Amino acid sequence: MKLRHGLLGLALLTLTGAAAADLPPPDGTKFVSFEFRVENLTAFTEHVLLAYPCSSSNGMPVAAHVRLEEGKVVRVGRRGGNCKLYSMKKSAYEQWAKSYTAGGQSQDPALEALFKSAQVVECAGSPTLTSSLPSTDPRDVVSESLRAERIDDRVCRVTTVAAKDGPPLAPPPTAATATATATAAATATPAPAEPPRAPSDAPAQPEAKSGGCAGCSLPARAPAPSGWLAALVLAIGLRRVRARRPE
Repeated sequence: MKLRHGLLGLALLTLTGAAAADLPPPDGTKFVSFEFRVENLTAFTEHVLLAYPCSSSNGMPVAAHVRLEEGKVVRVGRRGGNCKLYSMKKSAYEQWAKSYTAGGQSQDPALEALFKSAQVVECAGSPTLTSSLPSTDPRDVVSESLRAERIDDRVCRVTTVAAKDGPPLAPPPTAATATATATAAATATPAPAEPPRAPSDAPAQPEAKSGGCAGCSLPARAPAPSGWLAALVLAIGLRRVRARRPE
Protein backbone atom coordinates (compact mmCIF):
# COMPACT_ATOMS: atom_id res chain seq x y z
CA MET A 1 0.00 0.00 0.00
CA LYS A 2 2.79 2.45 0.90
CA LEU A 3 4.62 1.64 -2.34
CA ARG A 4 1.44 2.31 -4.33
CA HIS A 5 0.95 5.71 -2.63
CA GLY A 6 4.58 6.61 -3.23
CA LEU A 7 4.35 5.80 -6.93
CA LEU A 8 1.12 7.77 -7.20
CA GLY A 9 2.70 10.81 -5.53
CA LEU A 10 5.72 10.63 -7.87
CA ALA A 11 3.43 10.45 -10.90
CA LEU A 12 1.41 13.45 -9.73
CA LEU A 13 4.60 15.44 -9.14
CA THR A 14 5.84 14.61 -12.63
CA LEU A 15 2.54 15.59 -14.26
CA THR A 16 2.35 18.83 -12.25
CA GLY A 17 5.87 19.84 -13.27
CA ALA A 18 5.22 19.10 -16.94
CA ALA A 19 1.90 20.99 -16.90
CA ALA A 20 3.50 24.03 -15.27
CA ALA A 21 6.24 24.03 -17.88
CA ASP A 22 3.69 23.93 -20.72
CA LEU A 23 1.74 26.96 -19.51
CA PRO A 24 2.09 29.95 -21.86
CA PRO A 25 3.73 33.13 -20.56
CA PRO A 26 1.52 35.97 -19.26
CA ASP A 27 0.10 38.44 -21.77
CA GLY A 28 2.68 40.91 -23.00
CA THR A 29 5.63 38.62 -22.22
CA LYS A 30 7.55 35.83 -23.93
CA PHE A 31 9.81 32.97 -22.85
CA VAL A 32 13.53 33.39 -23.56
CA SER A 33 16.61 31.27 -23.04
CA PHE A 34 19.21 32.14 -20.38
CA GLU A 35 22.92 31.42 -20.42
CA PHE A 36 25.93 32.47 -18.37
CA ARG A 37 29.67 31.99 -18.21
CA VAL A 38 32.40 32.65 -15.64
CA GLU A 39 35.83 34.02 -16.55
CA ASN A 40 39.19 34.17 -14.76
CA LEU A 41 38.90 30.62 -13.46
CA THR A 42 42.42 29.86 -14.68
CA ALA A 43 43.70 32.11 -11.88
CA PHE A 44 42.46 29.58 -9.29
CA THR A 45 43.71 26.19 -10.47
CA GLU A 46 43.58 24.57 -7.02
CA HIS A 47 39.78 24.86 -6.84
CA VAL A 48 36.72 24.17 -8.98
CA LEU A 49 33.59 26.27 -9.34
CA LEU A 50 30.25 24.45 -9.26
CA ALA A 51 26.66 25.49 -10.01
CA TYR A 52 23.84 23.69 -8.13
CA PRO A 53 21.02 22.97 -8.74
CA CYS A 54 21.56 23.75 -12.40
CA SER A 55 20.29 22.04 -15.56
CA SER A 56 18.82 22.80 -18.98
CA SER A 57 15.40 21.35 -18.11
CA ASN A 58 12.27 23.18 -19.23
CA GLY A 59 9.99 20.46 -17.86
CA MET A 60 10.38 18.43 -14.70
CA PRO A 61 13.03 19.85 -12.33
CA VAL A 62 16.19 17.74 -12.31
CA ALA A 63 18.70 17.62 -9.47
CA ALA A 64 21.92 18.28 -11.35
CA HIS A 65 25.09 20.30 -11.04
CA VAL A 66 27.60 21.79 -13.48
CA ARG A 67 31.36 22.08 -13.15
CA LEU A 68 32.25 25.44 -14.67
CA GLU A 69 35.23 25.94 -16.93
CA GLU A 70 36.94 29.07 -18.22
CA GLY A 71 34.53 30.86 -20.57
CA LYS A 72 32.23 27.81 -20.85
CA VAL A 73 28.65 28.84 -21.65
CA VAL A 74 26.03 27.16 -19.45
CA ARG A 75 22.46 27.09 -20.78
CA VAL A 76 19.82 27.08 -18.03
CA GLY A 77 16.26 25.87 -18.57
CA ARG A 78 13.17 27.56 -17.15
CA ARG A 79 13.01 24.80 -14.53
CA GLY A 80 16.74 24.19 -14.29
CA GLY A 81 17.24 25.60 -10.79
CA ASN A 82 18.79 28.83 -9.52
CA CYS A 83 22.37 27.76 -10.38
CA LYS A 84 23.86 28.95 -7.09
CA LEU A 85 27.66 28.96 -7.24
CA TYR A 86 29.97 27.03 -4.90
CA SER A 87 33.71 26.41 -4.79
CA MET A 88 35.50 23.25 -3.76
CA LYS A 89 39.03 21.96 -3.56
CA LYS A 90 39.82 20.44 -6.96
CA SER A 91 41.41 17.27 -5.60
CA ALA A 92 38.46 16.63 -3.26
CA TYR A 93 35.92 17.15 -6.02
CA GLU A 94 37.68 14.83 -8.46
CA GLN A 95 37.87 12.16 -5.77
CA TRP A 96 34.12 12.50 -5.08
CA ALA A 97 33.23 12.47 -8.81
CA LYS A 98 34.89 9.08 -9.32
CA SER A 99 32.09 7.35 -7.44
CA TYR A 100 29.20 9.62 -8.44
CA THR A 101 26.59 8.74 -11.06
CA ALA A 102 23.94 11.28 -12.06
CA GLY A 103 20.43 9.99 -11.49
CA GLY A 104 18.52 12.44 -13.69
CA GLN A 105 15.72 12.69 -11.11
CA SER A 106 14.19 15.57 -9.19
CA GLN A 107 16.07 14.45 -6.09
CA ASP A 108 19.65 13.28 -5.70
CA PRO A 109 20.76 12.39 -2.15
CA ALA A 110 24.44 12.25 -3.12
CA LEU A 111 24.39 15.80 -4.50
CA GLU A 112 22.42 17.12 -1.54
CA ALA A 113 24.93 15.61 0.87
CA LEU A 114 27.88 17.09 -1.01
CA PHE A 115 26.57 20.66 -1.10
CA LYS A 116 25.59 20.53 2.57
CA SER A 117 29.04 19.37 3.59
CA ALA A 118 31.98 21.47 4.78
CA GLN A 119 33.91 20.60 1.60
CA VAL A 120 32.12 23.28 -0.43
CA VAL A 121 32.07 27.05 0.08
CA GLU A 122 29.03 29.05 -0.99
CA CYS A 123 30.03 31.92 -3.27
CA ALA A 124 29.14 35.55 -2.88
CA GLY A 125 27.65 36.30 -6.29
CA SER A 126 25.73 34.11 -8.72
CA PRO A 127 24.00 34.48 -12.09
CA THR A 128 20.72 36.38 -12.14
CA LEU A 129 18.39 34.05 -14.03
CA THR A 130 15.81 35.46 -16.45
CA SER A 131 13.32 33.22 -18.24
CA SER A 132 10.87 35.77 -19.67
CA LEU A 133 10.93 39.28 -21.14
CA PRO A 134 8.36 41.77 -22.42
CA SER A 135 7.14 40.90 -25.90
CA THR A 136 8.59 44.19 -27.15
CA ASP A 137 12.14 43.17 -26.18
CA PRO A 138 14.04 41.99 -29.30
CA ARG A 139 16.18 39.47 -27.40
CA ASP A 140 15.54 35.73 -27.53
CA VAL A 141 18.48 34.88 -25.27
CA VAL A 142 19.64 36.67 -22.12
CA SER A 143 23.37 36.25 -21.56
CA GLU A 144 25.32 37.10 -18.42
CA SER A 145 29.06 37.16 -17.96
CA LEU A 146 30.67 36.77 -14.53
CA ARG A 147 34.22 36.90 -13.22
CA ALA A 148 35.84 34.95 -10.41
CA GLU A 149 37.51 37.49 -8.11
CA ARG A 150 38.67 35.26 -5.27
CA ILE A 151 38.52 31.52 -4.60
CA ASP A 152 40.31 29.80 -1.74
CA ASP A 153 39.55 27.32 1.04
CA ARG A 154 37.35 29.82 2.91
CA VAL A 155 36.17 32.48 0.45
CA CYS A 156 34.50 32.43 -2.96
CA ARG A 157 33.60 35.73 -4.60
CA VAL A 158 32.16 36.14 -8.10
CA THR A 159 30.94 39.39 -9.69
CA THR A 160 28.92 40.27 -12.78
CA VAL A 161 31.03 42.00 -15.42
CA ALA A 162 30.65 43.35 -18.94
CA ALA A 163 29.98 40.83 -21.65
CA LYS A 164 32.70 40.43 -24.27
CA ASP A 165 30.47 41.81 -27.01
CA GLY A 166 28.88 44.75 -25.20
CA PRO A 167 28.39 46.85 -22.04
CA PRO A 168 27.17 45.47 -18.71
CA LEU A 169 23.74 43.91 -18.92
CA ALA A 170 20.91 46.39 -18.30
CA PRO A 171 17.52 45.44 -16.93
CA PRO A 172 15.01 44.89 -19.73
CA PRO A 173 12.52 47.72 -20.35
CA THR A 174 9.01 47.18 -19.07
CA ALA A 175 6.14 46.84 -21.52
CA ALA A 176 4.60 50.10 -20.26
CA THR A 177 7.83 52.04 -20.88
CA ALA A 178 8.23 50.64 -24.39
CA THR A 179 4.59 51.42 -25.26
CA ALA A 180 4.83 55.00 -23.96
CA THR A 181 8.04 55.61 -25.94
CA ALA A 182 6.52 54.29 -29.18
CA THR A 183 3.33 56.35 -28.67
CA ALA A 184 5.28 59.55 -28.02
CA ALA A 185 7.39 59.02 -31.15
CA ALA A 186 4.31 58.33 -33.32
CA THR A 187 2.27 61.30 -32.11
CA ALA A 188 5.04 63.91 -32.03
CA THR A 189 4.27 66.81 -34.46
CA PRO A 190 7.16 68.86 -35.81
CA ALA A 191 6.95 72.62 -35.26
CA PRO A 192 5.78 74.51 -38.41
CA ALA A 193 8.42 76.42 -40.29
CA GLU A 194 8.27 80.22 -39.92
CA PRO A 195 7.09 81.83 -43.21
CA PRO A 196 9.52 84.25 -44.91
CA ARG A 197 9.01 87.91 -44.02
CA ALA A 198 8.11 90.41 -46.74
CA PRO A 199 10.52 93.35 -47.16
CA SER A 200 9.29 96.55 -45.48
CA ASP A 201 9.39 100.02 -47.12
CA ALA A 202 9.39 101.84 -43.78
CA PRO A 203 12.72 103.46 -42.92
CA ALA A 204 14.75 101.66 -40.32
CA GLN A 205 14.47 103.14 -36.85
CA PRO A 206 17.73 104.20 -35.24
CA GLU A 207 18.97 101.85 -32.60
CA ALA A 208 18.47 103.12 -29.07
CA LYS A 209 21.70 103.78 -27.22
CA SER A 210 22.22 102.35 -23.80
CA GLY A 211 22.49 104.62 -20.80
CA GLY A 212 20.78 107.94 -19.92
CA CYS A 213 17.14 108.10 -20.91
CA ALA A 214 17.35 106.34 -24.26
CA GLY A 215 13.95 104.75 -23.74
CA CYS A 216 12.19 107.89 -22.45
CA SER A 217 9.45 109.60 -24.48
CA LEU A 218 10.32 113.31 -25.10
CA PRO A 219 8.00 116.03 -26.53
CA ALA A 220 8.74 117.21 -30.02
CA ARG A 221 10.61 120.55 -30.27
CA ALA A 222 9.62 123.43 -32.59
CA PRO A 223 12.19 124.19 -35.28
CA ALA A 224 14.54 127.13 -34.44
CA PRO A 225 13.82 130.43 -36.33
CA SER A 226 16.16 131.36 -39.11
CA GLY A 227 18.69 134.28 -38.70
CA TRP A 228 16.90 136.89 -40.91
CA LEU A 229 13.62 136.47 -39.06
CA ALA A 230 15.34 137.12 -35.73
CA ALA A 231 16.97 140.30 -37.12
CA LEU A 232 13.62 141.63 -38.42
CA VAL A 233 11.94 141.12 -35.07
CA LEU A 234 14.80 142.93 -33.32
CA ALA A 235 14.58 145.93 -35.72
CA ILE A 236 10.84 146.32 -35.22
CA GLY A 237 11.30 146.26 -31.48
CA LEU A 238 13.96 149.04 -31.57
CA ARG A 239 11.78 151.23 -33.76
CA ARG A 240 8.87 150.96 -31.31
CA VAL A 241 11.12 151.90 -28.42
CA ARG A 242 12.42 155.04 -30.21
CA ALA A 243 8.90 156.12 -31.13
CA ARG A 244 7.86 156.09 -27.51
CA ARG A 245 10.75 158.30 -26.34
CA PRO A 246 9.94 162.04 -25.98
CA GLU A 247 11.80 164.36 -28.36
